[in-house]
Amino acid sequence: MLSARLKSDVVQKLVDSHPDLELPQRMVENEARALAEQAEQQAKQQGQPMTASPESFRELACRRVAAGVLVGEIARQNGIRLDNRRVAESLATIASTYEEPQQVVELYQRDPNLMSSLQNRVLEDQVADWIAEHAKTNEQYLTFNEAMRPNG
Repeated sequence: MLSARLKSDVVQKLVDSHPDLELPQRMVENEARALAEQAEQQAKQQGQPMTASPESFRELACRRVAAGVLVGEIARQNGIRLDNRRVAESLATIASTYEEPQQVVELYQRDPNLMSSLQNRVLEDQVADWIAEHAKTNEQYLTFNEAMRPNG
């Protein structure tokens, strides 16, 4: 949980520090459409009808695209390459939560979109780790409860 918060905070600060970044509009439109489709699917799974407008997801789509562009550029400039071992470990972790893990692994291996999404998450983790290692930090002491609070 703490590593997820670190990653989230690092990516958030990265995006916030580049407010004037020009984004490829096609990427933003595609991301907004994908987010709307995902929201509709989740609503449908919960038995709730929903029609989601891609426009309502535009701000989130912009942030996600900006994060992807910035993470990719940091990776490129610093020679950070996708760690296939970490991809395999992440896939194994995901698969282990299902009754038939091997089928999940095969599904990812057959679906380029699923695999690409997983690879992007792993690269994002690697870049966040790199930033955390190279960032100037201030030590802060927290109680266990403070550290575990979602937006602490």
